[in-house]
Amino acid sequence: MLTIRYRLTGTGWSECDLRSDEMSVTVSASYLGTNGGRLVRMFLPNTYLPGAVNPCPACPAGFRYVTTGGSSERNAMRLELRRRTRNGLTASAQYTLAKATDNTNAFGSVAAGDSTAQNWLDLDSERGPSSFDQRHLFGMQVTYNTGVGLRGGAFLSGFKGKLVRGWTIDARLTTGSGMPFTPLYIQGTTLTPPLRADLTGATLTAPDGYYLNPAAYSLPAAGTFGGAGRNSARGPGTFTMDRSLQRSFPRGRLNFDLRIDATNLLNRVVYTNVGNLLENPQFGLPLSAGQMRKINTRLTVRF
Repeated sequence: MLTIRYRLTGTGWSECDLRSDEMSVTVSASYLGTNGGRLVRMFLPNTYLPGAVNPCPACPAGFRYVTTGGSSERNAMRLELRRRTRNGLTASAQYTLAKATDNTNAFGSVAAGDSTAQNWLDLDSERGPSSFDQRHLFGMQVTYNTGVGLRGGAFLSGFKGKLVRGWTIDARLTTGSGMPFTPLYIQGTTLTPPLRADLTGATLTAPDGYYLNPAAYSLPAAGTFGGAGRNSARGPGTFTMDRSLQRSFPRGRLNFDLRIDATNLLNRVVYTNVGNLLENPQFGLPLSAGQMRKINTRLTVRF
C-alpha cells in the first residue's frame, strides 16, 4: 500500500511523504524558506581609500557605526529516503539543495573585522552568498543489529552464534559542496577589514590544486574598490565518514560494554581553509586540513 501525505509544520517546513508499508520505506520532500530583516550592519563613516581625495576633512572619522537595515533569505529543498527497521537494518539518506544570501556578516552580534562593510557609501554591494551557504549537502546513515531476525544470526548456535549475535554497526557519511569566502588584500589601506581584490577579466576557473585562479585577481587601482564580490569564491567540499561498532557482554551481575569509534574512516584529506589574501604566496591554495583517521576503543563495566 502506498500512502501520500502533505503537511505544513510549525517550523516552516512543508513536507510531502510517500510511504510504502510493504517495503518499510518512506520518501519525504520538504521545503523551508526563511527571511530575516533589520539585521545588524556596521560600517566606517567618512573613510576613503589611499589615492582618493578626502571628501570631508572636517568630518569625524575613525569609528564604526552600527545600525540595522540588513536582510537575509534562505531557500532549501530537502529529499529524504528512510527505511524503517527490518531484519535488523535501518537506513536513511538525505539530500538538501539550498541557497542563502545576505548583506551583513553580523547576525545578532557586532564584531570587528569582516563584519564591517567595505564601502560605507554603497552598502548594497555587500549582498552576496551567506557565509553558511552550502548549496549541496548529502548525508547517509546505516545501522545494523545482528541480533534481529534469522538472517542476523539471532538463532545461530554454538561458537558462530556467540561470535555474530548482539553487535550493532553504525555508519555515517556526510558530503557537501564548498563554503563561500572572499578574495581580499590588505596592502596600504586605511580601512578595517581588508578590502576585496579586483577582477582582471581572466577566467575564474582555478588551476589544478587551487581554489582560486591567481591570474584572475589583482590590486585595485588607486582610490577604487575591488570588483570581486563578497563571498564570491568557493572553498573545498566537505566529506566525513564515521563508523562505530558496539556490543554488550553480560557476565552474571556484571555487564561489559565494548564500543569502537572510527572518525574519518577512509583517512581522506579534507581541506578546511584556503588562502584568500592576495599578497600571500599561498593565495588560492589550501592552508589547513581536517583531522586524519582516529580510532577510539572504550570498555565500560556496569554492575
